[in-house]
Amino acid sequence: MLIQLPDMEDRLGVLIIEDDLIQAKALEKMVMSLDHLVIGTSMSGECAVKLTAEVNPDIIFLDIALKKNINGIEAAHMINNISDASIIYLTGNSWAKDDKRLKASKFVDILIKPITKEDIQKAILKCVSE
Repeated sequence: MLIQLPDMEDRLGVLIIEDDLIQAKALEKMVMSLDHLVIGTSMSGECAVKLTAEVNPDIIFLDIALKKNINGIEAAHMINNISDASIIYLTGNSWAKDDKRLKASKFVDILIKPITKEDIQKAILKCVSE
């Protein structure tokens, strides 16, 4: 059963940073099915920082283990310096929750893959409840 979100005048603008194209598309479909707007997607930490500055998202779904030069945690620290967007980390490894650099970043939630629509909705609810 899905949780009912509080009334919102506008849909939330969501940025998806995920280097697995299939997972990124699945996440995008789930976010849109919850009536939020995906305003950008990227596969790299570098692009995540640039896109955040350009599109000013409300929420960023950010994969921790990005394959390029900047991983998700490093990108989050940079994003924290330029934006108040709520960050929701994505990871396939439950041990990632113990990472000291992750704990030092500003984030709302950590979702362990595979992610369900209910997981996304609960995490978004945490963002709008802050």
